[in-house]
Amino acid sequence: MSIRERVRRSAENPGLARAEVISRLEQARVMNGALNAFLRFYPYTEGAAAEAGGTLSGTVFAAKDCFQIPGMPLTYGFEPPLVAYSSAEAALLRILRNEGAFLAGSTSLDEACLTSYGTNRHFGRTVNPFLSERSPLGSSSGSASAVAAGMVDFALGSDSGGSVRASAAAWGICGLKGSSGLLPCDGMVMAFPEFDEPGLIAPGIDDLIYLLNTCVPDRIEPLLSPDFEILLPCKTELELISPSMMDDFALTVSEL
Repeated sequence: MSIRERVRRSAENPGLARAEVISRLEQARVMNGALNAFLRFYPYTEGAAAEAGGTLSGTVFAAKDCFQIPGMPLTYGFEPPLVAYSSAEAALLRILRNEGAFLAGSTSLDEACLTSYGTNRHFGRTVNPFLSERSPLGSSSGSASAVAAGMVDFALGSDSGGSVRASAAAWGICGLKGSSGLLPCDGMVMAFPEFDEPGLIAPGIDDLIYLLNTCVPDRIEPLLSPDFEILLPCKTELELISPSMMDDFALTVSEL
């Protein structure tokens, strides 16, 4: 179900939306035993779930454990945690929660976001729900796993050299690294401040656009213009792609 559709359902039937949020949070805890996508779940009460109105009401999201979440430790991939108890809240989380999105918890990551394997010597390996023997890639593997498995509607990651985009690609979903300054970095631990940016992971392009409309509504008009251009790899690069992958690529391009 798209984010837009879930918000619409929440507006039409808040009681049902609240019950769905609670059910999904409980299901995520069960699923996490096999996937290792979450490091910690955010404490919730039934009264708080899906009560707030807003452009993201009825949705559930996760945050890579490099974002400050009030009342929770921030590991940044380390044990003991980098921050034992966060009193502050990352700016991007605050925007999303103020719009009614419910935070499920913090997700697994490579140590200090410095590698792209989706493994961590303290917390173990994130498992791909579709091909468990394949690398989940990282360092936003937990966020991508939670989205791909349907545990959450969308998730936050961080991206310096591909941590959001690679993880999303490995799971067959969509990842976006914001251009410099597009999404607020306050409250996000960064390994390389000159390169790191918050990123969004969601099932589809429409979901990413909807999220950007919520986070930065005054700065994404080019994304919504019917006159945008799509740049494709040159012929020489396309010749390196296997025939089966080329068929999938051609199909995707035809649907754009």
